[in-house]
Amino acid sequence: MKFTYTISSDDQLILARIQGSVGFVFFRQSLLYVWNHPLYKPEYNTIVDLSEANVNLRTLEISALIEMLVDRKARFNSKFTLIVTKPFEAALAMIFESKLVQSMPTKTFTNIEDAAQYVGSTKKRIEHLCRKKPMEVPIGDVLNFAVK
Repeated sequence: MKFTYTISSDDQLILARIQGSVGFVFFRQSLLYVWNHPLYKPEYNTIVDLSEANVNLRTLEISALIEMLVDRKARFNSKFTLIVTKPFEAALAMIFESKLVQSMPTKTFTNIEDAAQYVGSTKKRIEHLCRKKPMEVPIGDVLNFAVK
């Protein structure tokens, strides 16, 4: 499992890339980890790249993650997007999108270009940000993170 993220104040954008097998605890903890970064702002748009992830979530767990996101971000009307390429992950993402979109702008895409356009950026800019400032977080740090 691998988790990297970038927060760009200039672009008002959060980019996260998750690789490997992940479940509810990891997703919950990774949200808390990023939300506690000094540069984080809830009004920033978010792109989560799950194209290399194997997601293991149940419907109730999806609902719990949606509740976390809505509580933190919905009042800012920030956009949230997922990038998925595998059939099972696409099905989960569509469930996630259909529930979350009721509270905040949400879309699922299969490529970075469409996701970038949705949040008002470009593929080139997103790729530049991913190369320029990625923060790779040891998985143990994410799983053991506690809000202070």
